[in-house]
Amino acid sequence: MKKAALLLWLLSIFVYACNTTFQSCYKKTVALGVVHNDSLYIPLENNKILIYSDTPVKHALKSDPFLHLYLKKAPKKIHHPFKINRYLSDKKLVSIHNKNKIVCGHIKQQQAGLERLAVFSKKIFHPSIILNGCCELVGIGTSRGIIQKPYIKHFLRRGGVYGDLGIRLKRCKEGLIVESVDPFLQTPFKIGDRIVALNGKRVKTKKDFQQKVLFASVGSICVVNVFRYKKQHTLKAKVYKRLGGGYLSDTFLERLGVYVDAKLQVVRSSFAKIYKGDKLKVIDRHRVWTQKDVRKWLSNVKNERFLICVERRGLDIFFPLDKVLKNR
Repeated sequence: MKKAALLLWLLSIFVYACNTTFQSCYKKTVALGVVHNDSLYIPLENNKILIYSDTPVKHALKSDPFLHLYLKKAPKKIHHPFKINRYLSDKKLVSIHNKNKIVCGHIKQQQAGLERLAVFSKKIFHPSIILNGCCELVGIGTSRGIIQKPYIKHFLRRGGVYGDLGIRLKRCKEGLIVESVDPFLQTPFKIGDRIVALNGKRVKTKKDFQQKVLFASVGSICVVNVFRYKKQHTLKAKVYKRLGGGYLSDTFLERLGVYVDAKLQVVRSSFAKIYKGDKLKVIDRHRVWTQKDVRKWLSNVKNERFLICVERRGLDIFFPLDKVLKNR
């Protein structure tokens, strides 16, 4: 009890010593040159620099294409680097972009995996560094939302490696439901399964489930309890390496090396039958307009071979596609 009381006393001193006006945080951000046009260069401990940039950073120690994060070694010793918040609540925060672009507020909606970034209580400029009253790093403000602390810490530990059970979920009144299943992976899930528990712990929110799966070790086994046709089943699911989501497309075709933009135009492909510049039009005889459509109809493929159509230079090209990666 005495140790707990001492810890609370020390923590209260630490909290009340913080600058709630955020002026010192602003001065520190400017002095360390954090904001560079459309990028952030955040000095951290151990002489490392955390970078957020929409332009690829060369020679990075670590990179995360899902969230556009990079880690580099600082060219010279860093004095007074930013620490990542460990103790304080994330209620009183500041978003600092550059001169005269300082916004105080709080996180009103938490980050939901790679699917949706966090939301600030007020409109912020981007990119911006999100700090608490002690000038500790809480998040990174981007054009899509805020990358929160758990994802920053995960990146610093493991780089841009995330886990994937091969399913995408939706929240409805019945609970957390499996909406689509990757046809190129061996998974025990079926569309309509209601998620009940993960590794023995009851699943409360979609956000928590996604985060635990994303941060799981690739190759490990997750035990997932689901309700299927009003009966409970215990499933053992392998954690695969995540290939889509965030700033990358998320259609399941990433497993083939195919990445598309919001209009289903192929922006990158290492698959022999699909070229950069092609546009996805049909999956298993179903017209597709969005990435969600592609996931939906890939999930509903019944046969080992199915038809896919792309538009190439004004021509519709059909070809069969096999679930060739089923055993990976």
